[in-house]
Amino acid sequence: MIKNDIATFKAEVVTVNLADPRVVWSVPDPDEAELVSLNPIDGQTVTVRLLDTLGVGESVTLRATSVFDNTKYDEATITPGT
Repeated sequence: MIKNDIATFKAEVVTVNLADPRVVWSVPDPDEAELVSLNPIDGQTVTVRLLDTLGVGESVTLRATSVFDNTKYDEATITPGT
């Protein structure tokens, strides 16, 4: 990805007993957080805009944390060429 590229990510959450399926999107690494802008669309989807071009070996990890149980999360990694 290069500067100003935009990507959309959606968390697919399976719940039981009517638990809240929403997630909170974040970038856990403060250095990586400076490279992106997150724009939540709904409780499961986010658009990510790259604020600078990622070089070889650089990446940004996104985290989707459950609103219902904040000990549950999953991550996706953005790397050059993705």
